Amino acid sequence: MRKPIAKIGVLALVLVLCLATLGIGFAGWTEQITIDGTVDTGEVAVEFAKCQSNDPVMTVPLISKDPISLGSWDYTDWTWSGTRWGYDSANMTAVLQKVDGDSYNNRILLTMGTGYPGYSPSVGYEIKNVGSIPVKVQSVKLVEVSKNGFWDTSVNVDLTPGDDQYVYVTIEEIEGEPYVIATGNVNTNPQYNGDDCISEFSITLSTLTLGTQIEPDGSTFGDLCFRVEPGAEGGITYDFIVEITVCQWNAYGE
Repeated sequence: MRKPIAKIGVLALVLVLCLATLGIGFAGWTEQITIDGTVDTGEVAVEFAKCQSNDPVMTVPLISKDPISLGSWDYTDWTWSGTRWGYDSANMTAVLQKVDGDSYNNRILLTMGTGYPGYSPSVGYEIKNVGSIPVKVQSVKLVEVSKNGFWDTSVNVDLTPGDDQYVYVTIEEIEGEPYVIATGNVNTNPQYNGDDCISEFSITLSTLTLGTQIEPDGSTFGDLCFRVEPGAEGGITYDFIVEITVCQWNAYGE
């Protein structure tokens, strides 16, 4: 049985050539030649190459009026088409960031100001493959939610294109300490208490299909829409984290 090679690295195969023998008492002539093999592994690396809010802080009246619908993005010129309210009260900024020591833009920071029930901002983004291996989009998940700075870090809900995910958050006290509960409170339908809607916000992934392959130096595009729901409380700060995971192309589905 051939012994398996335990490490990837430089390997040498030594071939000994005995060219001739001159007789007893004479050394044989030998020469060694080698074959050196070098194995370079590829890199899985992606980044957010661009992002755009459909309701940034602007002074242009037509563009800055508050969005009310999911709408759609045209990524050739990064414009959004959809219904807007007749006035401008809220806004949402979108900023690319490098975090956790990464050399690529691995986070989009969204900041919504003066949101109100019915306000529906959206962010479009470009994901670029800056590595050397084709990758596929493996998952898009809502992983964490907070209310007034108290986090539930175990939400872990899959987002799929076209499905709304409605969220409501409760704050309870355990041994005198505030404890946020969002896990189990995320649903594809609005939540009600009697006739009152208690859902506080919703998230819709309208594009970015799982399994989408991105070639090296290639890109794909997606967007997320957020809606402030009737159950949202005034004067409250909500935070959430959505994670997009990619894998090497031949590991998708494993």
